[in-house]
Amino acid sequence: MAIDKKATRISIFPNPVVGNQLNLQLHNWKEESAHISIVDLMGNTVFQEQLEAVKQKWLFDVSPTIPSGVYIVTVTGGALRFTSKIVVNK
Repeated sequence: MAIDKKATRISIFPNPVVGNQLNLQLHNWKEESAHISIVDLMGNTVFQEQLEAVKQKWLFDVSPTIPSGVYIVTVTGGALRFTSKIVVNK
C-alpha cells in the first residue's frame, strides 16, 4: 500500500501530553485558515483558536487551561475536518 506524501493530514504530539506543550502540524494544508478545538469527553470545549494556515506548525501551552484527562482534538478548515484523541497527564 503506497502512502500519498502529498495528502493533507495533521500530526499532534506528544501523545500523551506529559509536560505543558502540545504540538500541531498541518501537512499539505491548502486552506486559508484552520480552527482547532479541544473538547473533553463530556462535550465541554476547553480550548479553541483560529489559526492562520500559512503557518504549518503551532505550539500550544496546555498547562493553565487543560487538566489531566482524555480529549478530542478537532481541526477544521474549508471542507476538511480531522479528529484525534489525546491524553493529557500532568
